[in-house]
Amino acid sequence: MSTEFFSSFDKARPVVVALSGGVDSAVAAALAVEAGLSVVGITMRLYDASGTAASSGGKGGDGNRSKGSIVSRRLTPRK
Repeated sequence: MSTEFFSSFDKARPVVVALSGGVDSAVAAALAVEAGLSVVGITMRLYDASGTAASSGGKGGDGNRSKGSIVSRRLTPRK
């Protein structure tokens, strides 16, 4: 994938990228930013983790969600 992929996108509208915490979604978001698009990164938790290690960011799933949040913050332009 290259920034050419995004050439038909409307630069006046933000693009939403689901950030899994993995490399593929992070690179897709970075390429969209590089192409001049305004990117909104989202992560989701599709289960109830209360009372588990995942609820505190430990092993069990939320580690990737935290990585997605880090990627999102890094791609956000500083004002």
